[in-house]
Amino acid sequence: MTIKTDRTTLIRCILISLILFMAAHAFCIFNLSLRGESVMLNAEKMNNSFLSAGQFLRPLYLRLRGGIASPLIIGLISCISLAASCLVLFYLCGIEDTLFFSLMSGLLLFNPAVLEQFAGSLLTADMFFLSFFLMVAGSALLFIRPDFFPMSALLLFLGMGLSPQLAVTALCVPLLFWVTHPEQSPGKNRKPYLLTAAAMAIAVILFAGGAAFFSRRNGIAPELLFAFKGRSLKEILMAPFTAMFTPTTIYPHFFRIFRSLVPVLAFVLLIKRRNAIFPLALLCVVLMLPSAGLTGQFPFPVFFLDAMLLIILYSALKSLPQKKKIVSALAAGLYGFFFLGELLFANQAYLRINLDLDTSLSIMTQVIHRLENREDFIPGQTQTAFIGSLSRSPLVHEREGFEHLAVMDVLKGETSIQSQSLTTWFFWQTLGYPMNCLSDYEQEQLASRPEVAAMPDFPHPDSIRRIEDTLVVHLSK
Repeated sequence: MTIKTDRTTLIRCILISLILFMAAHAFCIFNLSLRGESVMLNAEKMNNSFLSAGQFLRPLYLRLRGGIASPLIIGLISCISLAASCLVLFYLCGIEDTLFFSLMSGLLLFNPAVLEQFAGSLLTADMFFLSFFLMVAGSALLFIRPDFFPMSALLLFLGMGLSPQLAVTALCVPLLFWVTHPEQSPGKNRKPYLLTAAAMAIAVILFAGGAAFFSRRNGIAPELLFAFKGRSLKEILMAPFTAMFTPTTIYPHFFRIFRSLVPVLAFVLLIKRRNAIFPLALLCVVLMLPSAGLTGQFPFPVFFLDAMLLIILYSALKSLPQKKKIVSALAAGLYGFFFLGELLFANQAYLRINLDLDTSLSIMTQVIHRLENREDFIPGQTQTAFIGSLSRSPLVHEREGFEHLAVMDVLKGETSIQSQSLTTWFFWQTLGYPMNCLSDYEQEQLASRPEVAAMPDFPHPDSIRRIEDTLVVHLSK
C-alpha cells in the first residue's frame, strides 16, 4: 500500500488534532487536577502494581520521564500519542478528506475513555495513550510496509509492555483497513493479515516472558485479571456496548438518539455495501473479548466501532449526487453537536475535579488543626489512623449542576481522595505533612472494632479519640 504525503494536508490534520485535544482537555493539563491515585504525585510508588498487572515496561519508562511529572508534560505526551494515532489511522483508511479526519479525530479525542484516564489517574495517562499509539502503529505498519515485520513485532511488544489491556487494538486495526479497502480483504490479499497475526504472536510470547521475568525478579505475583473481580461474564462481554450508550454528555437525550440512530443507519446502508458486514461483525466479536474490558468502565477499543460506523456512513454519503450534499452537511452537524456535548462534559468534569481538590485540602487542614491542638499528638511520631472515606464525610456537599457526572465511576464522590488507602498518600505527598499513619491492613483491622464503628464522624468533638497507642480519626461511616 502506498501513502500520499501531502504536506498541507498533514499540517492541517495536526492542527485539527491539537485544537480538538486542547478544547477538551486543556483545563486538565494546565491545572493541578489531582484525583484518585494522582494524589501520590510520584508514579514510581505504583511500580509494584504495574508489575502485578503485567505493565512491566512502565517502571523503565518512568526512569526516562521521571516518576514525578507535571500535568503539562503528561498532557503533551498524551496529545502527541493520540494525534499520531489519528494520523496513522487516517492514512491507513486512505480517505483523503479533512472533514473525515476531523470526525474521526473527534471520536478518538472526545472518547470518554480519554477523560476516564485523565480523571482517574493523571500520573499514568501518557503511558496508556503511548501504548495505544504503539499498538496502532505496529499493527498498521505491515499494511503499509510488509517488509518492516521486525519493527512491527517490536512496536506491538512495547505497547503490550506498557498496557497489555490494549492488546486487542492490534486486532481492530486490520478490520478498519478491511472495511476501507474491500479489494484487499483477507480473501484477496492474505499477506498483511497473516504478517500482523505472526507479529502479534511474537509480541505475545515476548510479553509473557518479560512479565514473568520482572514479576519473579521483584517477587510479585501477577494479577493480570484483577479488573474482572466482582464482575459477571455478561457484564464483561457487554462492557463495550454498555459504555457506548452511557451518556457522557450534557445533552443526554440527544446522545441516546444519536447513539441509536447511527447504528440503525449503518445497518440499512450495509444492505448496499455487504462487503462491510463481515468486518463489522468480527469487530463486535473482538470487542467482546475479555481483554477489551480491562481498560476500565469505558473500553478504549470501542473507538474502532465508532470509526467503522463513521466510515460506512461517510462512504454512503460521499456517493450521493451533488444536490443531496445537504444530507452530508446535516450528518456532519449531528456529529458536531454530539462532540460538543462530550467536550462540555469533559470540561465540567475537570472543573469539578479541581474543586474537589480544594474541598479535600480544606477538610484535611481542619483535621490537622484539630490534631495539633491535642497534647498527645506529635507530628510524624504519633500513630494515627483514618477510618472511612473522605468522599462520604458529612462535610462534603454535592455541588448543584454536576449530578450528571456520576455516570462515570471515576467521577463519583466530591473529593480527591476516593479510598481510605489514599488518605496517607494525600498527607505525605499532596500536603507534604509528616503524618505517621497506620498501614492499610492495620487501619482495616481497627475499623472493624465496635468502639471505632460507634464513633461519630468528623468534625464531631468525639470523632478523634485515642485507642491504646493510636489516635483514631473517624472521617465517615
